[in-house]
Amino acid sequence: MMSASVQPSTTMNLFSLKKARLSELLALLMFSSNLPPSTTTASAQTTTDVAVGAPSVSFFDLKPADGAVVSTPDVVVTGKVTHDIYTSAQITASINGTALKLDSLGRFSAKVKLSPGANDVAVRASTPNPRQQTTLITAYIDASMIYGDDTTRAAALRTFVGGALKTSAGNLLPFNTVGLANANDAHLYADSQLFLAGDIRANENIELTAIHTLFMREHNQLAAAIAAANPRLSDEQIYQRARRIVAAEVQVITFQEFLPALLGSGALRPYAGYNPDVNAGLATEFSSAAFRIGHTLINDDIEFLDNDAVEVREGLSLAYAFFNPAPVIEVGPDPLLKYLATDNAQEVDTQLVDGLRNFLFGPPGAGGLDLASLNIQRGRDHGLADYNTVRAAYGLPTVTSFA
Repeated sequence: MMSASVQPSTTMNLFSLKKARLSELLALLMFSSNLPPSTTTASAQTTTDVAVGAPSVSFFDLKPADGAVVSTPDVVVTGKVTHDIYTSAQITASINGTALKLDSLGRFSAKVKLSPGANDVAVRASTPNPRQQTTLITAYIDASMIYGDDTTRAAALRTFVGGALKTSAGNLLPFNTVGLANANDAHLYADSQLFLAGDIRANENIELTAIHTLFMREHNQLAAAIAAANPRLSDEQIYQRARRIVAAEVQVITFQEFLPALLGSGALRPYAGYNPDVNAGLATEFSSAAFRIGHTLINDDIEFLDNDAVEVREGLSLAYAFFNPAPVIEVGPDPLLKYLATDNAQEVDTQLVDGLRNFLFGPPGAGGLDLASLNIQRGRDHGLADYNTVRAAYGLPTVTSFA
């Protein structure tokens, strides 16, 4: 058990606190009725049953505030309960042992009868709390794959001059010479010989590296233009303005180009503005299964083309492109981007190319992993339900055939 005192709040937002990782949250309100005999009021406390690594359940805007003195034995307690994963319909809440009815946003209102003097009012909320996986990176589409998800990585990528990001020779990404976490599953090159970007997987294949390089260059181009137009701006101001534009570009590409191409026009509802009550976190069904749709789109060959579609270097099979910075250092990202812009993606289906099925993160002949089997095993490990159960949970009709 863990408890934390809550100080009186003049804004009445009693539990606007940093969230704990909880399966259950108890708010203990202690306030007084000024009916005789009068007593001194006490502070409210939260008592929590902690499940390490579990998502968060939180109370907000609990009223009356802690230490309040009321003039009637009949008090209406109001507030709001939210959870990082579950909707209000999946949250069980009670006040002094009596069930609370939550609306669609988790808000509640309940009458409580007080006795003269100090009174304890216990508001409790809990969830089913099955095992959940922790997403280490942000769920927001904020270009964090370019800038990093923490201050250490973000700082390592910056020059702190003119708002620019670091580069290496040839205007490529910087190398990971500072020893930050970086995926290197093939171990063909030392960690210090791989590129450093906002996401640890920037070296996973050379086409991905090329796109990371493109956005790094876009940031620096914007930063130079902003600095030239506004010479009085500081490095931080230039960096943040350029970053904001790049993040917006990523959002536009995602919502106005990629998703319509993938799902069809009209599949997305028009954006109605920011809603703080919407949970932007990732559902495990998306991160562990649906998001893997990209694996079916990958081709098994990589080419290097100039603007006239003439090869500038011999092509590679995908199996040779994993964690291999040499081709990018040799010819730069441009020939790769030209190829990506002219090549067709594979069909969205249940098929994966040979490079992903047999040579994942190892040189040909040395053996490798099968990405399809990894995806299936990951779904089992994360406890995903079967296809029809998930469809029903999202309000979709179940299917009887894939024909």
